[in-house]
Amino acid sequence: GPGPDLEPIPASGVGPGPDLDEIAPDPRAIHNAIRGFVRYPRLARSRGVEGTVILRFRIMPGGAVANVDIVTSAGPELDAAAENAVRHAAPFVSPPGWVKVPLVFSLDVVE
Repeated sequence: GPGPDLEPIPASGVGPGPDLDEIAPDPRAIHNAIRGFVRYPRLARSRGVEGTVILRFRIMPGGAVANVDIVTSAGPELDAAAENAVRHAAPFVSPPGWVKVPLVFSLDVVE
């Protein structure tokens, strides 16, 4: 059979269970926290630039943000605005872990 090195060993010493969901960041809660800090860049607004920026980042123990990565770009102005919103919204009240959040820049509404 497979050697012991092929067996996944959970860090906690117990098998995966339903409680794993509770110790991961909640993307909806994170999105709601970030949304309040989104500032539509004046230049982008005046030029009618719209788009969705998808960010992936890590929430550290204590709520700080690390490893902010643009997964889907909407151009340099909107990317920068999205990244700024994440940094201003931190520290997050959230379990640590990776999270992926879409930020929609629309001239009608910022979601």
